[in-house]
Amino acid sequence: MVVDGVINESVDGELRDGTSVLIDCVSHFAGYHGDFGRTVFIGEPPQRTRSAVTAISDTIEELGRQMRSGMRFSEIPSIGQCILSKLGDFAVPFGPHSVGLAHTDQPQSDIDGGSLDIILEAGMIISVDCPLMVRKRYMTPV
Repeated sequence: MVVDGVINESVDGELRDGTSVLIDCVSHFAGYHGDFGRTVFIGEPPQRTRSAVTAISDTIEELGRQMRSGMRFSEIPSIGQCILSKLGDFAVPFGPHSVGLAHTDQPQSDIDGGSLDIILEAGMIISVDCPLMVRKRYMTPV
């Protein structure tokens, strides 16, 4: 589990009012893996954060409608960026990866070591990670 970009359990700090923290987890059950992330708001988030959340939510909804068999993984980030750019100026990478028998079980390279560009097929289950990339410290050291 990743909390606010940190995997190390020894990190200690105090969450301040008005911040948001990303919790990113991989779960597994009966030999299958799932991937989910949630953002937790401490108190009332600033207006810019609320605008970003709305824009990202609307973008991922539209992106889902546009994804179809035959599309390459490499097309997904640019389509997401195009949709998002019409809704606001936010830094969001749209990172597709498979979810199934492993967290990222798609092959990363071909037999010769070259990179692969996976093509979506009917019935595939994928995750499109779309975190809001804001570089500021959310936790005040105690």
